[in-house]
Amino acid sequence: MIKLQRHNSKLFLLIILFLSGVKSFSQSTGDEIIGTWWNQEKDGQIEIYKSGSTYSGKLIWMKNQNDPVTGKLLLDKKNPNEKLRGKPLLNSNLMYGFIFIREDKEWSDGKIYDGRKGKTYKCIIKLNADSTIKVTGYIGASWMGLGETSIWTRKNN
Repeated sequence: MIKLQRHNSKLFLLIILFLSGVKSFSQSTGDEIIGTWWNQEKDGQIEIYKSGSTYSGKLIWMKNQNDPVTGKLLLDKKNPNEKLRGKPLLNSNLMYGFIFIREDKEWSDGKIYDGRKGKTYKCIIKLNADSTIKVTGYIGASWMGLGETSIWTRKNN
């Protein structure tokens, strides 16, 4: 009888822990992505922050931030807007307009700028179970598969 009570107590505790985890994720505010993230190549760090009800991100560190010819900060030379080509890539906002969609557990409706190509793409962010984020930039509709996905890792402070 005592063994059965211990078993029931352990089972009850496991159920409570599981339900509290499910409840906490379902009550997510979307702020889980706020912080500093390594890009997949580990040559850049992006700080994701909240501004009003949307999320944005700026490039705060680059492995090779200086132009090898001039020794000065790398400029956004491939930007389609000629006025922005003289602006450094470092500290520029690369991501903007993301809205957290609780039902889908994703941040969508955002845009991401690829400074290497000078292109801006629609973007979706999803938080993975291992606390990395899946960042997918795409053209057209996300379901068309015309995009590229990278996995970002949270920077340990």
